[in-house]
Amino acid sequence: MFMEERQKDIISKLNQTGRILVSEIQERFLEGAVDIIYRTLEKTGLIHDEGPNKDKGFGPYVQSERQRKGIYLEYAKKLIEKGEAYYCFCDKERLGSLKEKEEEADDDLDI
Repeated sequence: MFMEERQKDIISKLNQTGRILVSEIQERFLEGAVDIIYRTLEKTGLIHDEGPNKDKGFGPYVQSERQRKGIYLEYAKKLIEKGEAYYCFCDKERLGSLKEKEEEADDDLDI
């Protein structure tokens, strides 16, 4: 495998994998989804060296845990302090319309 040839670790980070949004308020966990992902990776020969089930001290590895610990907020604040980001005061409707425009623009791409 390419990564093994270069002696690099494969780190597994889960970005809300196994979670299904039921509504804006309620979220439920899809039991077994993470295990299915790990079994599938193993069957394809993609064995990770580090992740939620192999903690080497560089977690958290699950997106919601990183968000809950304030990791994203910490880095967002650093970017704002350096002048490389800014606060957005758009309401949900404005953000929704921007997202729609972006999706429409992506649909227009001819690849």
